Amino acid sequence: QEVYSKAVLEAKLEKARTDLRKQEDHLASLKVEVAAEKAALVATCLELGEREKEVATLRQSASDCGALRAALDAAKADLSEREARLEEMQEEVRAAEERAAHLSREATPSKGRQLETLREELGAV
Repeated sequence: QEVYSKAVLEAKLEKARTDLRKQEDHLASLKVEVAAEKAALVATCLELGEREKEVATLRQSASDCGALRAALDAAKADLSEREARLEEMQEEVRAAEERAAHLSREATPSKGRQLETLREELGAV
């Protein structure tokens, strides 16, 4: 009976050792999986950091575009003002040319000086 009990105990011990080895193998497998997940997480964090840099760059570009758009709008407004002034000056030149033509038709020796003065004004414009 004692031999039988010893044999049963040894068999149970061997089974327990086998179960322990299986558990250790499983634990090692889990450790490998955890390490792989950690590596994937680190890679994801690095990629996220790169994406955040790209987003910051895009935001800065958008801000720069806004500033450029504002500068362009200001330049357009300035151009419109200059075009309006140019049109006014051209109108003044046309009016002066009309006055000069009128004076030229009416020119007499006494008005010759007025015509000369008007032509000098036209030259200044």
